[in-house]
Amino acid sequence: CIRDALQPGLPVYDAALHLGKSAMELTEHESELLMDESLERAQHCFLKKNKAFLASFVCNRELVALDERSTCHIEVALEPGSSYRVGDHLGVWGANPDEVVADYLSYLNFDIDAVVTLDLPENPRQALVPLRKPLDLWSVLAYYVELQQPASRAQLRALSKLAKDPMEKSKLERLSECDSSESAERSRRGDAYVEEVLNKRRT
Repeated sequence: CIRDALQPGLPVYDAALHLGKSAMELTEHESELLMDESLERAQHCFLKKNKAFLASFVCNRELVALDERSTCHIEVALEPGSSYRVGDHLGVWGANPDEVVADYLSYLNFDIDAVVTLDLPENPRQALVPLRKPLDLWSVLAYYVELQQPASRAQLRALSKLAKDPMEKSKLERLSECDSSESAERSRRGDAYVEEVLNKRRT
């Protein structure tokens, strides 16, 4: 149907928790391999032929600070062999803040050093997360998923199918049918994903 084409469903991962294993037990070599695979998946899914590399900020200076606006001067260290000219485009894939990741781990009742293995049997090429390898859950939530934007209609529909309480299920279904003006109003009021959905609908 047209709605399904315009609002495709979310990938559903199989997840396994490694009982008794800590993220500290993952070797540096394993971490490097996971990062390399992550960059390859990102390039395949949305970066296409663009070159991705790890970078750090060498300068972050506030230029203008107002109540509802902030303008900063930021300098990024490029990898050896890279160059930047005025007018070039630089895309940044940042991490979720530590406090947000910690909140989600607490909500899900996972330890901060939990280790998981993920799989996406139906369409593994869609995955941005490395599959069938041990991953520290903190890094998965920090770097591979968006935790701060308001929930999309596809996410709300997926959650409604998992809700066990009839009233919560009905509420999620109604939220998933909000039109664009209602969604914009919810975002403006600050009814973000955690506050409006997770914290209020526990089932």
